[in-house]
Amino acid sequence: MSPFELSQAVENLKVFFTNFSDLDGRYDPEFYRSREKLIKNFFYPLDKISNSFFIKDGDHDKLPVDAISDELEGKRYLRSQDLKNNEIISANPVYVSSEYFKKMSRCHIYAGDLLFSIMASVGATAIVPNGFPSCMANRAVGILRPKKYSRFLPEYVQVLFNSNVGMALINIQKRGGIQQRINLADIGQLRMPVPDENIQKKIIDIYSNALNLKKEKEVASQSLLDSIDTYLLNELGIIFPRQDNSLDERMFFSSVKDVSGGRFDSDFHRVFYKDLTLELLKKTKVEKIKDISLAVFQGVGKDEVSFSEFKLLKVKNIKQNNEIDFSEIEYIKHVPHRKILCFNDIISPFIGEAIKQYKFSSFVERQGKYTVDNNTGVIRINTSLCNPIYVCDILNSVLVKFQIDRYLGGGGVPFLGASRVKEILIPIVPIEKQNEIAAHIQSIREQAAELQREAVQILEDAKVQIERMILGDSEV
Repeated sequence: MSPFELSQAVENLKVFFTNFSDLDGRYDPEFYRSREKLIKNFFYPLDKISNSFFIKDGDHDKLPVDAISDELEGKRYLRSQDLKNNEIISANPVYVSSEYFKKMSRCHIYAGDLLFSIMASVGATAIVPNGFPSCMANRAVGILRPKKYSRFLPEYVQVLFNSNVGMALINIQKRGGIQQRINLADIGQLRMPVPDENIQKKIIDIYSNALNLKKEKEVASQSLLDSIDTYLLNELGIIFPRQDNSLDERMFFSSVKDVSGGRFDSDFHRVFYKDLTLELLKKTKVEKIKDISLAVFQGVGKDEVSFSEFKLLKVKNIKQNNEIDFSEIEYIKHVPHRKILCFNDIISPFIGEAIKQYKFSSFVERQGKYTVDNNTGVIRINTSLCNPIYVCDILNSVLVKFQIDRYLGGGGVPFLGASRVKEILIPIVPIEKQNEIAAHIQSIREQAAELQREAVQILEDAKVQIERMILGDSEV
Protein backbone atom coordinates (compact mmCIF):
# COMPACT_ATOMS: atom_id res chain seq x y z
CA MET A 1 0.00 0.00 0.00
CA SER A 2 1.41 3.37 -0.99
CA PRO A 3 1.92 5.91 1.84
CA PHE A 4 -0.76 8.54 2.38
CA GLU A 5 0.08 11.90 0.82
CA LEU A 6 -1.65 15.24 1.06
CA SER A 7 -2.72 17.08 -2.04
CA GLN A 8 -0.49 20.06 -2.77
CA ALA A 9 -3.63 22.22 -2.74
CA VAL A 10 -4.02 21.65 1.03
CA GLU A 11 -2.24 23.93 3.51
CA ASN A 12 0.03 21.88 5.77
CA LEU A 13 -0.66 24.19 8.71
CA LYS A 14 -4.34 23.20 8.66
CA VAL A 15 -3.68 19.45 8.78
CA PHE A 16 -2.41 17.32 11.64
CA PHE A 17 -2.43 13.63 12.58
CA THR A 18 -3.52 11.96 15.80
CA ASN A 19 -3.93 8.38 16.95
CA PHE A 20 -7.39 6.85 17.05
CA SER A 21 -6.75 5.88 20.68
CA ASP A 22 -6.36 9.57 21.55
CA LEU A 23 -9.70 10.70 20.17
CA ASP A 24 -11.53 10.64 23.54
CA GLY A 25 -14.86 10.26 21.77
CA ARG A 26 -14.57 13.59 19.96
CA TYR A 27 -14.25 13.77 16.18
CA ASP A 28 -14.11 17.53 15.62
CA PRO A 29 -10.57 18.51 14.53
CA GLU A 30 -10.78 22.03 16.02
CA PHE A 31 -11.11 20.49 19.49
CA TYR A 32 -7.81 18.63 19.17
CA ARG A 33 -6.01 21.50 17.47
CA SER A 34 -6.97 23.88 20.32
CA ARG A 35 -6.22 21.40 23.07
CA GLU A 36 -2.82 20.34 21.78
CA LYS A 37 -1.80 23.94 21.21
CA LEU A 38 -2.50 24.65 24.89
CA ILE A 39 -1.23 21.54 26.68
CA LYS A 40 2.08 21.28 24.84
CA ASN A 41 3.30 24.15 27.05
CA PHE A 42 2.49 22.44 30.37
CA PHE A 43 5.46 21.56 32.57
CA TYR A 44 3.67 18.85 34.56
CA PRO A 45 2.14 15.55 33.37
CA LEU A 46 -1.57 15.44 32.62
CA ASP A 47 -4.24 13.16 34.00
CA LYS A 48 -7.94 12.75 33.36
CA ILE A 49 -10.35 14.04 35.96
CA SER A 50 -12.21 10.71 35.85
CA ASN A 51 -9.14 8.89 37.18
CA SER A 52 -9.32 10.82 40.45
CA PHE A 53 -13.00 11.71 40.94
CA PHE A 54 -16.40 10.09 40.83
CA ILE A 55 -18.45 12.33 38.53
CA LYS A 56 -22.18 12.88 38.73
CA ASP A 57 -24.78 15.60 38.43
CA GLY A 58 -28.01 16.50 40.16
CA ASP A 59 -31.70 15.82 39.75
CA HIS A 60 -32.81 15.50 36.12
CA ASP A 61 -36.52 15.62 36.91
CA LYS A 62 -38.48 18.82 36.93
CA LEU A 63 -38.97 19.76 40.57
CA PRO A 64 -42.62 19.04 41.44
CA VAL A 65 -44.48 21.91 43.06
CA ASP A 66 -45.63 19.69 45.91
CA ALA A 67 -41.99 18.78 46.68
CA ILE A 68 -41.03 22.37 47.53
CA SER A 69 -40.60 22.99 51.24
CA ASP A 70 -39.03 25.55 53.57
CA GLU A 71 -35.83 25.93 55.56
CA LEU A 72 -37.38 24.60 58.76
CA GLU A 73 -38.84 21.39 57.34
CA GLY A 74 -36.92 20.78 54.12
CA LYS A 75 -33.49 20.07 52.65
CA ARG A 76 -31.50 22.54 50.53
CA TYR A 77 -31.84 22.12 46.75
CA LEU A 78 -28.78 23.62 45.06
CA ARG A 79 -28.82 25.21 41.61
CA SER A 80 -26.05 26.70 39.46
CA GLN A 81 -26.92 30.23 40.66
CA ASP A 82 -26.18 29.10 44.23
CA LEU A 83 -22.48 28.77 43.34
CA LYS A 84 -20.75 32.13 43.46
CA ASN A 85 -17.36 33.49 44.50
CA ASN A 86 -16.09 29.95 45.21
CA GLU A 87 -18.76 29.20 47.79
CA ILE A 88 -22.39 28.22 48.24
CA ILE A 89 -24.48 31.34 48.69
CA SER A 90 -27.88 31.64 50.35
CA ALA A 91 -29.63 34.25 48.22
CA ASN A 92 -33.15 33.02 47.41
CA PRO A 93 -32.50 29.39 48.46
CA VAL A 94 -34.82 26.54 47.46
CA TYR A 95 -35.75 23.68 49.78
CA VAL A 96 -37.39 20.32 49.08
CA SER A 97 -39.36 18.01 51.33
CA SER A 98 -37.58 15.26 53.26
CA GLU A 99 -39.58 12.67 51.30
CA TYR A 100 -38.36 14.00 47.96
CA PHE A 101 -34.82 14.29 49.30
CA LYS A 102 -34.78 10.63 50.38
CA LYS A 103 -36.11 9.53 47.00
CA MET A 104 -33.27 11.34 45.17
CA SER A 105 -30.33 9.70 46.98
CA ARG A 106 -28.25 9.74 43.77
CA CYS A 107 -28.16 13.53 43.93
CA HIS A 108 -27.12 13.89 47.56
CA ILE A 109 -24.14 16.12 48.29
CA TYR A 110 -21.55 15.63 51.01
CA ALA A 111 -18.77 17.60 52.68
CA GLY A 112 -15.67 17.72 50.49
CA ASP A 113 -17.58 17.45 47.21
CA LEU A 114 -16.44 19.88 44.53
CA LEU A 115 -19.51 21.42 42.90
CA PHE A 116 -19.39 23.17 39.54
CA SER A 117 -21.90 24.71 37.19
CA ILE A 118 -22.32 22.81 33.93
CA MET A 119 -24.97 25.08 32.41
CA ALA A 120 -25.29 28.82 31.82
CA SER A 121 -22.48 30.21 34.02
CA VAL A 122 -20.16 27.33 33.16
CA GLY A 123 -17.25 27.09 35.59
CA ALA A 124 -18.72 28.52 38.82
CA THR A 125 -17.51 26.35 41.70
CA ALA A 126 -17.76 25.63 45.43
CA ILE A 127 -16.41 23.00 47.80
CA VAL A 128 -18.98 21.79 50.32
CA PRO A 129 -17.62 22.72 53.78
CA ASN A 130 -17.67 20.43 56.79
CA GLY A 131 -20.89 20.71 58.73
CA PHE A 132 -22.93 21.96 55.77
CA PRO A 133 -26.56 20.80 56.15
CA SER A 134 -27.75 17.84 54.08
CA CYS A 135 -28.56 18.92 50.55
CA MET A 136 -28.99 17.84 46.94
CA ALA A 137 -28.59 19.50 43.54
CA ASN A 138 -30.37 19.87 40.24
CA ARG A 139 -28.99 18.86 36.85
CA ALA A 140 -27.20 22.18 36.28
CA VAL A 141 -24.73 21.29 39.03
CA GLY A 142 -21.91 18.81 38.51
CA ILE A 143 -20.41 16.92 41.45
CA LEU A 144 -16.80 15.76 41.75
CA ARG A 145 -16.26 13.36 44.66
CA PRO A 146 -12.59 12.48 45.29
CA LYS A 147 -11.58 8.84 44.95
CA LYS A 148 -9.44 7.22 47.64
CA TYR A 149 -6.18 7.62 45.74
CA SER A 150 -6.95 10.83 43.88
CA ARG A 151 -3.93 12.56 42.37
CA PHE A 152 -5.73 15.90 42.60
CA LEU A 153 -6.57 17.88 45.71
CA PRO A 154 -10.17 19.15 45.28
CA GLU A 155 -9.09 22.70 46.19
CA TYR A 156 -6.42 22.56 43.47
CA VAL A 157 -8.97 21.53 40.85
CA GLN A 158 -11.22 24.35 42.04
CA VAL A 159 -8.35 26.81 41.56
CA LEU A 160 -7.73 25.44 38.07
CA PHE A 161 -11.42 25.80 37.19
CA ASN A 162 -11.15 29.46 38.20
CA SER A 163 -7.81 30.09 36.49
CA ASN A 164 -7.14 31.26 32.95
CA VAL A 165 -5.54 27.90 32.10
CA GLY A 166 -8.41 25.89 33.54
CA MET A 167 -11.07 28.00 31.82
CA ALA A 168 -9.21 27.60 28.53
CA LEU A 169 -9.31 23.81 28.93
CA ILE A 170 -12.99 23.92 29.90
CA ASN A 171 -13.87 26.19 26.97
CA ILE A 172 -12.12 23.80 24.59
CA GLN A 173 -13.95 20.84 26.10
CA LYS A 174 -17.48 22.23 26.40
CA ARG A 175 -20.02 21.83 23.64
CA GLY A 176 -22.07 24.72 22.34
CA GLY A 177 -25.54 24.69 20.91
CA ILE A 178 -28.51 26.72 22.02
CA GLN A 179 -27.33 26.68 25.63
CA GLN A 180 -23.65 26.58 26.48
CA ARG A 181 -22.96 23.60 28.71
CA ILE A 182 -20.31 21.06 29.53
CA ASN A 183 -21.28 17.40 29.64
CA LEU A 184 -20.21 15.10 32.46
CA ALA A 185 -18.51 12.84 29.94
CA ASP A 186 -16.48 15.86 28.80
CA ILE A 187 -15.48 16.61 32.40
CA GLY A 188 -14.34 13.03 32.81
CA GLN A 189 -12.12 13.34 29.73
CA LEU A 190 -10.75 16.71 30.84
CA ARG A 191 -6.99 16.39 31.27
CA MET A 192 -5.43 18.65 33.87
CA PRO A 193 -1.77 19.19 34.85
CA VAL A 194 -0.79 17.21 37.96
CA PRO A 195 2.08 18.74 39.95
CA ASP A 196 3.12 17.00 43.17
CA GLU A 197 1.04 17.58 46.28
CA ASN A 198 3.34 20.26 47.70
CA ILE A 199 3.08 22.34 44.51
CA GLN A 200 -0.70 21.85 44.51
CA LYS A 201 -0.84 23.13 48.10
CA LYS A 202 1.32 26.11 47.19
CA ILE A 203 -1.02 26.96 44.32
CA ILE A 204 -4.01 26.62 46.66
CA ASP A 205 -2.36 28.97 49.18
CA ILE A 206 -1.55 31.57 46.51
CA TYR A 207 -5.13 31.60 45.28
CA SER A 208 -6.66 31.49 48.77
CA ASN A 209 -4.53 34.40 50.01
CA ALA A 210 -5.40 36.43 46.92
CA LEU A 211 -9.09 35.65 47.40
CA ASN A 212 -8.96 36.81 51.02
CA LEU A 213 -7.21 40.05 50.05
CA LYS A 214 -9.76 40.57 47.29
CA LYS A 215 -12.62 40.15 49.77
CA GLU A 216 -10.99 42.64 52.15
CA LYS A 217 -10.79 45.22 49.36
CA GLU A 218 -14.40 44.54 48.38
CA VAL A 219 -15.60 44.91 51.97
CA ALA A 220 -13.71 48.21 52.28
CA SER A 221 -15.21 49.37 48.99
CA GLN A 222 -18.75 48.48 50.05
CA SER A 223 -18.19 50.17 53.42
CA LEU A 224 -17.36 53.40 51.62
CA LEU A 225 -20.48 53.14 49.47
CA ASP A 226 -22.62 52.37 52.52
CA SER A 227 -21.31 55.52 54.18
CA ILE A 228 -22.90 57.73 51.51
CA ASP A 229 -26.38 57.60 53.07
CA THR A 230 -25.01 58.54 56.50
CA TYR A 231 -23.05 61.44 55.00
CA LEU A 232 -26.06 62.64 53.04
CA LEU A 233 -28.43 62.54 56.01
CA ASN A 234 -25.91 64.38 58.18
CA GLU A 235 -25.34 67.09 55.58
CA LEU A 236 -29.08 67.62 55.19
CA GLY A 237 -29.71 67.47 58.94
CA ILE A 238 -32.30 64.73 58.50
CA ILE A 239 -32.93 62.20 61.28
CA PHE A 240 -34.29 59.03 59.75
CA PRO A 241 -37.51 57.96 61.50
CA ARG A 242 -37.46 54.71 63.43
CA GLN A 243 -39.20 51.73 61.84
CA ASP A 244 -41.32 49.66 64.19
CA ASN A 245 -43.03 46.57 62.81
CA SER A 246 -44.89 45.70 65.99
CA LEU A 247 -48.62 45.11 65.70
CA ASP A 248 -49.45 48.34 67.53
CA GLU A 249 -47.34 50.38 65.12
CA ARG A 250 -48.84 48.66 62.09
CA MET A 251 -52.36 49.58 63.16
CA PHE A 252 -53.41 53.15 62.43
CA PHE A 253 -56.41 55.23 61.44
CA SER A 254 -56.78 57.46 58.41
CA SER A 255 -59.67 59.73 57.49
CA VAL A 256 -61.60 59.19 54.26
CA LYS A 257 -60.53 62.60 52.96
CA ASP A 258 -56.88 61.50 53.16
CA VAL A 259 -57.43 58.51 50.88
CA SER A 260 -60.26 59.67 48.63
CA GLY A 261 -59.14 59.87 45.04
CA GLY A 262 -55.83 58.25 45.95
CA ARG A 263 -54.42 54.97 47.25
CA PHE A 264 -56.53 52.61 49.35
CA ASP A 265 -53.83 50.08 50.22
CA SER A 266 -52.89 50.34 53.88
CA ASP A 267 -49.13 50.05 53.30
CA PHE A 268 -49.11 53.33 51.36
CA HIS A 269 -50.47 55.13 54.43
CA ARG A 270 -48.06 53.59 56.97
CA VAL A 271 -47.04 55.88 59.83
CA PHE A 272 -43.36 55.45 58.89
CA TYR A 273 -43.89 56.98 55.45
CA LYS A 274 -45.77 59.91 56.92
CA ASP A 275 -43.03 60.45 59.51
CA LEU A 276 -40.37 60.42 56.78
CA THR A 277 -42.29 63.01 54.75
CA LEU A 278 -42.73 65.22 57.83
CA GLU A 279 -39.01 64.98 58.63
CA LEU A 280 -38.11 66.06 55.09
CA LEU A 281 -40.53 68.98 55.20
CA LYS A 282 -39.33 70.03 58.65
CA LYS A 283 -35.57 70.00 57.97
CA THR A 284 -35.21 71.16 54.35
CA LYS A 285 -36.97 72.76 51.47
CA VAL A 286 -38.56 69.98 49.43
CA GLU A 287 -39.58 69.87 45.78
CA LYS A 288 -41.20 67.18 43.70
CA ILE A 289 -39.27 65.86 40.71
CA LYS A 290 -41.86 67.37 38.39
CA ASP A 291 -41.08 70.84 39.76
CA ILE A 292 -37.31 70.66 39.18
CA SER A 293 -37.28 68.82 35.85
CA LEU A 294 -37.76 69.75 32.22
CA ALA A 295 -39.14 66.32 31.34
CA VAL A 296 -39.80 62.86 32.79
CA PHE A 297 -40.58 60.14 30.26
CA GLN A 298 -40.18 56.50 29.33
CA GLY A 299 -38.11 55.32 26.38
CA VAL A 300 -39.00 53.96 22.98
CA GLY A 301 -40.64 50.74 21.81
CA LYS A 302 -38.83 47.91 20.08
CA ASP A 303 -37.61 48.70 16.59
CA GLU A 304 -34.14 47.22 16.86
CA VAL A 305 -31.71 46.81 13.97
CA SER A 306 -28.21 45.37 13.65
CA PHE A 307 -26.66 48.83 13.34
CA SER A 308 -27.80 52.44 13.35
CA GLU A 309 -26.68 55.89 14.45
CA PHE A 310 -29.14 55.54 17.35
CA LYS A 311 -27.79 53.51 20.27
CA LEU A 312 -30.20 51.85 22.68
CA LEU A 313 -29.59 51.49 26.42
CA LYS A 314 -31.69 49.01 28.37
CA VAL A 315 -32.27 48.25 32.04
CA LYS A 316 -29.35 45.80 31.93
CA ASN A 317 -27.01 48.70 31.08
CA ILE A 318 -27.90 50.61 34.26
CA LYS A 319 -25.58 49.61 37.08
CA GLN A 320 -25.44 50.34 40.77
CA ASN A 321 -23.49 53.30 42.14
CA ASN A 322 -24.42 55.76 39.39
CA GLU A 323 -22.78 53.79 36.57
CA ILE A 324 -23.80 52.87 33.02
CA ASP A 325 -22.36 49.87 31.17
CA PHE A 326 -21.77 50.75 27.53
CA SER A 327 -20.17 47.39 26.61
CA GLU A 328 -23.38 45.70 25.40
CA ILE A 329 -25.42 48.31 23.62
CA GLU A 330 -28.02 47.66 20.93
CA TYR A 331 -29.27 49.79 18.06
CA ILE A 332 -32.65 51.15 17.08
CA LYS A 333 -33.92 52.31 13.70
CA HIS A 334 -35.32 55.71 14.62
CA VAL A 335 -35.71 57.86 17.73
CA PRO A 336 -37.90 60.96 18.17
CA HIS A 337 -35.69 63.96 18.83
CA ARG A 338 -37.23 64.58 22.27
CA LYS A 339 -36.23 61.07 23.39
CA ILE A 340 -32.55 61.33 22.49
CA LEU A 341 -30.60 61.44 25.74
CA CYS A 342 -28.99 64.69 26.81
CA PHE A 343 -25.87 65.17 28.91
CA ASN A 344 -26.68 64.63 32.64
CA ASP A 345 -30.05 62.98 32.01
CA ILE A 346 -30.82 60.49 34.78
CA ILE A 347 -31.93 57.02 33.67
CA SER A 348 -33.55 54.30 35.78
CA PRO A 349 -35.80 51.21 35.49
CA PHE A 350 -39.44 52.31 35.46
CA ILE A 351 -41.04 48.88 34.90
CA GLY A 352 -40.17 45.41 36.23
CA GLU A 353 -38.29 43.78 39.09
CA ALA A 354 -35.19 45.90 38.41
CA ILE A 355 -37.00 48.85 40.04
CA LYS A 356 -36.32 47.14 43.38
CA GLN A 357 -32.59 47.50 42.77
CA TYR A 358 -33.06 51.25 43.30
CA LYS A 359 -30.52 52.29 40.67
CA PHE A 360 -30.33 55.70 39.04
CA SER A 361 -27.45 56.67 36.76
CA SER A 362 -26.34 59.96 35.22
CA PHE A 363 -25.80 59.89 31.47
CA VAL A 364 -22.51 61.72 30.92
CA GLU A 365 -21.69 60.78 27.31
CA ARG A 366 -21.22 63.70 24.93
CA GLN A 367 -20.64 61.68 21.75
CA GLY A 368 -23.27 59.77 19.79
CA LYS A 369 -27.06 59.57 19.87
CA TYR A 370 -28.47 57.42 22.66
CA THR A 371 -31.94 56.56 23.87
CA VAL A 372 -33.51 54.05 26.28
CA ASP A 373 -36.10 51.31 25.89
CA ASN A 374 -39.65 51.63 27.18
CA ASN A 375 -38.89 49.76 30.42
CA THR A 376 -36.48 52.55 31.28
CA GLY A 377 -37.27 56.09 32.34
CA VAL A 378 -35.50 59.40 31.85
CA ILE A 379 -35.43 62.33 34.26
CA ARG A 380 -34.18 65.56 32.68
CA ILE A 381 -33.34 68.02 35.46
CA ASN A 382 -33.63 71.78 35.02
CA THR A 383 -29.98 72.74 35.60
CA SER A 384 -30.93 76.32 36.43
CA LEU A 385 -32.64 74.95 39.55
CA CYS A 386 -30.57 71.93 40.59
CA ASN A 387 -27.31 70.08 40.04
CA PRO A 388 -28.37 66.87 38.21
CA ILE A 389 -25.57 64.88 39.90
CA TYR A 390 -26.84 65.96 43.31
CA VAL A 391 -30.39 64.93 42.37
CA CYS A 392 -29.09 61.57 41.14
CA ASP A 393 -27.30 61.06 44.46
CA ILE A 394 -30.55 61.79 46.32
CA LEU A 395 -32.42 59.35 44.06
CA ASN A 396 -29.88 56.64 44.89
CA SER A 397 -30.22 57.28 48.62
CA VAL A 398 -32.32 55.71 51.35
CA LEU A 399 -34.54 58.82 51.26
CA VAL A 400 -35.92 57.80 47.87
CA LYS A 401 -35.70 54.03 48.35
CA PHE A 402 -38.58 54.16 50.81
CA GLN A 403 -40.57 56.51 48.61
CA ILE A 404 -40.24 53.97 45.79
CA ASP A 405 -41.31 51.14 48.11
CA ARG A 406 -44.35 53.19 49.06
CA TYR A 407 -45.39 53.74 45.45
CA LEU A 408 -44.81 50.13 44.41
CA GLY A 409 -47.01 48.57 47.08
CA GLY A 410 -47.44 44.81 46.75
CA GLY A 411 -48.40 42.30 44.06
CA GLY A 412 -48.17 42.29 40.29
CA VAL A 413 -45.33 43.46 38.09
CA PRO A 414 -43.53 46.38 39.77
CA PHE A 415 -44.43 49.62 38.01
CA LEU A 416 -43.12 53.07 38.79
CA GLY A 417 -43.74 55.02 35.61
CA ALA A 418 -43.24 58.69 34.86
CA SER A 419 -46.34 59.82 36.78
CA ARG A 420 -45.13 58.35 40.08
CA VAL A 421 -41.53 59.42 39.60
CA LYS A 422 -42.73 63.00 39.18
CA GLU A 423 -44.13 62.85 42.73
CA ILE A 424 -40.85 61.81 44.39
CA LEU A 425 -39.73 64.36 46.98
CA ILE A 426 -36.21 65.80 46.71
CA PRO A 427 -34.64 67.87 49.53
CA ILE A 428 -33.34 71.12 48.05
CA VAL A 429 -30.37 73.01 49.49
CA PRO A 430 -28.52 76.01 48.00
CA ILE A 431 -26.75 75.19 44.73
CA GLU A 432 -23.33 75.68 46.35
CA LYS A 433 -24.20 73.01 48.92
CA GLN A 434 -25.54 70.75 46.18
CA ASN A 435 -22.22 71.06 44.34
CA GLU A 436 -20.28 70.31 47.53
CA ILE A 437 -22.36 67.22 48.32
CA ALA A 438 -22.16 65.94 44.73
CA ALA A 439 -18.37 66.39 44.64
CA HIS A 440 -17.88 64.62 47.97
CA ILE A 441 -20.07 61.66 47.01
CA GLN A 442 -18.28 61.41 43.66
CA SER A 443 -14.99 61.26 45.57
CA ILE A 444 -16.34 58.43 47.74
CA ARG A 445 -17.50 56.52 44.65
CA GLU A 446 -14.10 56.94 42.99
CA GLN A 447 -12.31 55.62 46.08
CA ALA A 448 -14.68 52.64 46.19
CA ALA A 449 -14.17 51.98 42.47
CA GLU A 450 -10.39 52.06 42.92
CA LEU A 451 -10.63 49.47 45.70
CA GLN A 452 -12.75 47.30 43.40
CA ARG A 453 -10.14 47.58 40.64
CA GLU A 454 -7.41 46.66 43.11
CA ALA A 455 -9.47 43.66 44.25
CA VAL A 456 -9.83 42.40 40.69
CA GLN A 457 -6.13 42.95 39.97
CA ILE A 458 -5.04 41.02 43.08
CA LEU A 459 -6.86 37.91 41.85
CA GLU A 460 -5.67 38.36 38.26
CA ASP A 461 -2.06 38.62 39.44
CA ALA A 462 -2.50 35.40 41.42
CA LYS A 463 -3.89 33.65 38.33
CA VAL A 464 -0.85 34.76 36.31
CA GLN A 465 1.49 33.46 39.01
CA ILE A 466 -0.35 30.12 39.07
CA GLU A 467 -0.20 29.90 35.28
CA ARG A 468 3.56 30.47 35.38
CA MET A 469 3.92 27.68 37.94
CA ILE A 470 1.93 25.27 35.77
CA LEU A 471 4.14 26.20 32.83
CA GLY A 472 7.19 25.45 34.98
CA ASP A 473 8.60 28.96 35.33
CA SER A 474 11.75 28.45 37.42
CA GLU A 475 11.51 31.95 38.93
CA VAL A 476 8.29 31.14 40.80
